[in-house]
Amino acid sequence: MGIELSHRPNFKSMKDRMFKGILQEVRDVVTEVREDIIANSVNKGVDYQGRPFEGYSPRYQRWKSKRTESVAKPNLFLTGHMMGGIQVDAYQEGRKYIGRIYAISNVVASRIKGNNKTRKFFAISKKSRKDFKERLINFIGGNLK
Repeated sequence: MGIELSHRPNFKSMKDRMFKGILQEVRDVVTEVREDIIANSVNKGVDYQGRPFEGYSPRYQRWKSKRTESVAKPNLFLTGHMMGGIQVDAYQEGRKYIGRIYAISNVVASRIKGNNKTRKFFAISKKSRKDFKERLINFIGGNLK
């Protein structure tokens, strides 16, 4: 004599709940990273690891002073075209969720590449990568509650 209880879990339903909204969460995370890249390079004049940018050359400083008010510290925002041309996207490949930060055109990409040689701003620190993974793990775990 005995009582038996059984339950067959619906793993498909669980999987659907776990990953519901994850693409939007990935997009939100990479949007925040893009905003950090722009804020650091424009407002703070620092690279992706928080180090101050190398100063302008005297020749460029004279040229830039005729076009803008501030030449005290590099900020990579003369016209706004380069920073305004940084976009984000999120997509899924198989079981992998990918957030992408990219230049909208070859012109913007070449500006980023040129500036990135001396002032490394278009990159992600190890800490930011770790934060990204932890945030997604917490998001997925929160969907199971």
